[in-house]
Amino acid sequence: MKIVALILLAASLSGCAGQSAIGQKYNYAGASLTLPYTGAPLVVGVQDRRPYIVSHNKSPDFVGLQRAAVGIPYDIHTASGAPLADDMAKTLAGALRGATPVSIGSNLSRADAIRTLHADGKRAVLLTLNEWRSDAYVGATLHYDMEMEALGADGHTLASARIHGSEAVDDTAPHPTGYPGFNAPSAVPRHLEALFGRFHRR
Repeated sequence: MKIVALILLAASLSGCAGQSAIGQKYNYAGASLTLPYTGAPLVVGVQDRRPYIVSHNKSPDFVGLQRAAVGIPYDIHTASGAPLADDMAKTLAGALRGATPVSIGSNLSRADAIRTLHADGKRAVLLTLNEWRSDAYVGATLHYDMEMEALGADGHTLASARIHGSEAVDDTAPHPTGYPGFNAPSAVPRHLEALFGRFHRR
């Protein structure tokens, strides 16, 4: 009887933790930064090439995993409900002093993505997300792989930079639910600044 009671108690606790882990949303639309650009107006696009997005195993607003007490993973989505690529495109456009954000389909070829950006014949910035995913359990880790390209009006690459890796998410402020990882969006401005900064060092 004691064994049965312990099993039922564990299942109950797991269920409660799972309910808290389900439905977590991170705000990727609220990031703000200013990049040192003073040239002509740009067009900005972010293409989500994360394998699980391209294959449609995850929805475009997927940003990571929140694990319950027994390690069961639950999907985390953008708070806006918009694709992560669109939230990041708006952040990047705002940082580039009035650039125009353009939506780019995840399954477009690179050539078609560039053609989409150059519909108005302007210079453009293309950010490709090969990976962006936080994984939160006891702590939280962000896995990222991003490439930024500056494109001339003719579509040729003027400069490019790539960063990739994994890092612990800074959770100095407590999350209302008690789960770590909600500060993952704060990494967006820092990584965009790093990518843009590499343009100026070339």
